[in-house]
Order: sequence, then C-alpha cells, then structure tokens
Amino acid sequence: RHFPFDDLSALIQSCSDWHTQEVTFLGGEPTLYPQIADAIKLVQTSNMLPRMVTNGLQGFAQFLDCFDGAQLPFLGFSIDGSSSATHDPIRGTGTFARMIPNIERSQRLGYRSFAIVSVSRDNVNDLVPTLELSVPSLRSGHRVVRPLFPVPLQVPGELRQDLLVQ
Repeated sequence: RHFPFDDLSALIQSCSDWHTQEVTFLGGEPTLYPQIADAIKLVQTSNMLPRMVTNGLQGFAQFLDCFDGAQLPFLGFSIDGSSSATHDPIRGTGTFARMIPNIERSQRLGYRSFAIVSVSRDNVNDLVPTLELSVPSLRSGHRVVRPLFPVPLQVPGELRQDLLVQ
C-alpha cells in the first residue's frame, strides 16, 4: 500500500512552509512509488532540492526518463560492494550487474549522484575497494558510509575527502 499522494503533497507543502532546503526520498525503494516523479517535481516547484536514495534497479530506468536536463534530482545509490561477489549476497543475485549500467546511464543523462555504503560484517573488508569504485562510477566524489555495527573504519587519506560517516 502506498502513501496517498494528496498526503504527500501536503507534507511537501509543509516542508516548503517551514523553509526546508532539501527533501530526500528513501526507504524501501522510492522508484516503486507510482508518483515519485510527480513528488520530486513538486519539491522542485516548491524551490527545494530533491534527493532520492535508490538501489538503481526496479523502476529506475523509467524514472530517469521523467526529467530533463534543467531539473534533475540528486541521486544516491546504495552500493554494498565493489563487485557482484560482495554486493549480490547482500542485495540479491545479479543486482550489481544491473545497477552499474543504470548508474552509468544516469551519469550520461547528467544526473548528479553520490554513493551510500552500509557497512556490515558482510562487506567491511570490501569497504575501500567499494569507495574506490564509487568515485569513477559516480563522478561526484561524495560518499556516505553508514556503519551498521561498531567497526574501526580504516580508509586511506585520499578517499576520506568528501566522505561522510553517519
């Protein structure tokens, strides 16, 4: 069951009234929400910056075609490994191979993006290669690391630039 669009529109209007600068759509998979493009356009017309965190899979290709170069939302991609060997056991078989071309297509279309890596025991040993992958793939240099358990993060200095640990 989806959040009613009228309620979402009212919430977006409230955000604008509160002088909110950015609205981020995440949780579950935003591209599965039937009116996600309309919601993002509403954020834009309310003079706020829209962001969306996505796995870059289901519904993503159609989502990309909803916008033109002047009003592209900022995209965050959940990347849990530097290859299918690490990413797929966390996200599902074949997801890495499907996600990377979608990220590349978003880049060709001019979308700005960032990587979100949720660090767990399943991928902590692949963190540095994943961060190295995210720089050329996303061309933003902006990466967010979310440790899901207490872990000392050993990241080389050149990869620490523009790294946000939540």
